[in-house]
Amino acid sequence: MPNPTCSSKRRASGEPDATTTSGSSRCKRPRTGEAQQQPHATRRYNLRHQEPISYSNTCSRTRKTHRLRQRPPPSSSVSEAGIQTPQTSAATSPTTRYEPSLPSAPAASGLSTHLPALLCQPSPPAESPSPASYIPDEPPAEPNYPYDIQILDEPRPYEDLPWLRDFSCTLVREIQTTDSAAVLLVKLADSTLRVLKVFAPQPPEFDDPFSAEYYAYSALRHHGVCTAPPPPPRISATRRVVPFCYGALSLRSWRQIARVNAWKTAFRKTHALPLRALLLEYIPNAPSIMASPDRLAQRPELVDSVLDALRQVHSAGVLHDDALPRNMLIDDAGGVWWIDFGRSMTTAYCEIDRWWFQAEGWRVKVLLRDDVIPACREGRTPKWWIRGF
Repeated sequence: MPNPTCSSKRRASGEPDATTTSGSSRCKRPRTGEAQQQPHATRRYNLRHQEPISYSNTCSRTRKTHRLRQRPPPSSSVSEAGIQTPQTSAATSPTTRYEPSLPSAPAASGLSTHLPALLCQPSPPAESPSPASYIPDEPPAEPNYPYDIQILDEPRPYEDLPWLRDFSCTLVREIQTTDSAAVLLVKLADSTLRVLKVFAPQPPEFDDPFSAEYYAYSALRHHGVCTAPPPPPRISATRRVVPFCYGALSLRSWRQIARVNAWKTAFRKTHALPLRALLLEYIPNAPSIMASPDRLAQRPELVDSVLDALRQVHSAGVLHDDALPRNMLIDDAGGVWWIDFGRSMTTAYCEIDRWWFQAEGWRVKVLLRDDVIPACREGRTPKWWIRGF
């Protein structure tokens, strides 16, 4: 029989009484609030608005960015999974290539582009300019005319990425997971390794990273910047700077991914199917500059390679808009790779003044030369990381 004296002491101290608890004789511990369970916020940096953005709260992220959403093409159709996939028109324009500052590498034969008349230029010469001539030594002066990014009333989309049907793979490991996407290393039926980037669904009023990355890879493939890797042991004649995108797909069931139970994060349980994803090339032994800054500090000449790779991305009319060390990879051979185009904007859907491309290149040059390399040599935390970019 319970002691009434002990029960009165529990009531006086605010503890629940075991005699009044239904279903169990033990006192249940109250649950911790959701605010105490939130992980540390991952912060990113928007190059246009120059303000940190928190990914721990998507609502506050939307209020802070005020970014222009890329309109889907008017001829969009709904796939079998209920996901809009962009469609392209049959009309094409003469072969031209966008260059924000100086002429870039020649465009592949048979390619065409869809750009505003003011941004179109003839095909460049065979030799590409050096990164030093492309990136100014001083911050580029803001033009006198309005240079804000505007959405085109009549977008000019590129041809679609291949849509991968009946896709299946085996999960190898989880590379990274954020609130907006999960990056997985998977193995196909032929034992080849690929990167599967699964995107979280976004409300209509939110920015859609899948659409931004989809349109960016469409432009990069169209201009020959994103090319398929040659079969081994052949080596590509030109330096590739962007992992190849094999296509888009829709995950309708987790049974499409074998060993999916090894994926321990809550991303799989918090987002309902179907989910959109991109299948990308896997670059082995290529850590980011943020993870391994010593690779860049030991070879400072790779800064020119990073700028040259960014120039090729710009030559396709793609503004990265998240050009930070976490999105720059350096492999064992000294090759530079740009990844994560979830915040990018393309000239196929937006009118982007060339000042934005020059400013982004200048920021990358100053960031690597004056912050990342000195911080690694001095053994301190770089300023861009301290500021929460």
